[in-house]
Amino acid sequence: MSTLEDHIVNTIKPIINKGDIRALKELWIEYRDHTEFPRKIAWDYVFQKVYIHAALKKQKVICEWLDEVFLEFDPIIQISMRYIFPYAQTLLRD
Repeated sequence: MSTLEDHIVNTIKPIINKGDIRALKELWIEYRDHTEFPRKIAWDYVFQKVYIHAALKKQKVICEWLDEVFLEFDPIIQISMRYIFPYAQTLLRD
């Protein structure tokens, strides 16, 4: 069964595949500001999936923008997500 978060991730992945940072920024803001979702979105989960996918696809510019988005998260959430960055850096290098 697909969750709302998985739907958001699957909508964003093709944009990352194209490397379209402008479209990604617009969609991210649209989703973030959308108030009619049936429940609260786990943005940390979405961020993690999107960030790793961008690194896997060697989209360094998108990862750099997502680094800025990361700073918008609560400090506790930031601490819990720090583990993805070393892995993403390895994916970007290889």
